[in-house]
Amino acid sequence: MKNRNVNVEWMRIVCILLVILTHVLNRNYVDGNGNIRDKVCLLNTICIVAVPCFFMITGFFSRKGQNGLRRIGTTLKKIVLPGIVVAVVIQIYFAFRRNGVSLETVTAIDWTEILRKIISWNINKLEGVSPLWYVTDYFKLMLLFPVLSLLCCEEKEAVLARRVVYILYILNAIVGDVRTIYPLSIRIQPPIDRTVFFFLIGYEFNNISPEKMFRSRWYFGVSAVTGCLLMYAWTLIINRETGEFNDYFFHYQTLPCIIASVGAFGFLKNWKLPEVEWMQNLIVAGGSLTFGVFLIHNIVLIELRDHSVFSQLKSLEGLLLLWFCTAVISFFLVGIWKKLVVKKGN
Repeated sequence: MKNRNVNVEWMRIVCILLVILTHVLNRNYVDGNGNIRDKVCLLNTICIVAVPCFFMITGFFSRKGQNGLRRIGTTLKKIVLPGIVVAVVIQIYFAFRRNGVSLETVTAIDWTEILRKIISWNINKLEGVSPLWYVTDYFKLMLLFPVLSLLCCEEKEAVLARRVVYILYILNAIVGDVRTIYPLSIRIQPPIDRTVFFFLIGYEFNNISPEKMFRSRWYFGVSAVTGCLLMYAWTLIINRETGEFNDYFFHYQTLPCIIASVGAFGFLKNWKLPEVEWMQNLIVAGGSLTFGVFLIHNIVLIELRDHSVFSQLKSLEGLLLLWFCTAVISFFLVGIWKKLVVKKGN
C-alpha cells in the first residue's frame, strides 16, 4: 500500500466497473420497437463519468516541473505497448474463432492492414478493440504533457490561461447541447479537446484543501446525480422532439457530463473508506489491476455475450448479470496473469 492513494485506487475500481457496464448496456438503449428503455438509459448516464474521471486522476497527479519525457516513456511502456500487444492477440483470437486454430490461420491474417492501423494510430479500429481509443487519446495527452505541465501551477498567467480555456470549452459544450434540438449558427472552437479539459480539471482539485473537499463531498455527490439526470432528461427531450433515439448525451463533450464527472470525482475521491488494513490492501491490489481489466474486458464480454446462457438475456437483470460475470472474470484473469507471469518475470 506504500505510496498508493487508497481513495484514488477505489475510484479506479469504481470507474472500470462503470466502463464495463456501459459496454454491456450500449447495445440495449432501445427495445425491439425502437422505444427507449428508460432504466437502461438512466443507468448508463452514471457510467459516462468513468473515463473523464480517469483523465482527471492523471491531472490530479500532475505538476509543473515534472519530467515530460519520462512520463511519455512510462506511457509508452505501461500503456501503449500493452495496448498494441493485446490488440494484436485479439486479432489472432478472432481469426481462430472464424477459421480454427492453425498456423495457416495466423499467416492468412492481413498483417499489413493491422500494421497500417497501428502506425496510423487507429488501434481502436481493429476488430474487437474499439475501447482502446482511450489508449490512443491518453498517449496524445502525454505527448502534450511538456506543454500542459506549464499550466499545472498557480502562477498568475497559468491560472488565467486555464480559466480562459475552461470558459471556451464549456461554452462550446452548451452550444453543442442546444444544437441537438435547435439549429444554431454559432460555433465556438475551444483550444483544447475533452481529454485535456478533464486533465486540467483534475489538477484543479489540488487547490482545494482535504478538509474542504471532505466537507463538500455530498455537494459533489448532488452534482453527479444532477448531471446524470440532465443527461437522461435531455436524451428523452431529443427523442420526443425528433422521434428517434440519439446517444449524443452518452458521450463526454456535453455540459451535463462535465457536471456529473466533476461531481463524481469529488465524491469518490472523498468517500470515507473503512480504515481497515486488509480492506485497504485489497482496494490497492484491485486498483493495480484496472488497466489490465480495461484491456481485456471487451473480449471477455464478447465471449460471454455469444454464450447460450447470456445471448437471450435482454432484461435489465440479465444485463447486470452479464456485467457482473464480465467484471469478475476480467479481474480474475488479470490477477492470475500478474501473479504468475509478471511477478515471475521480475
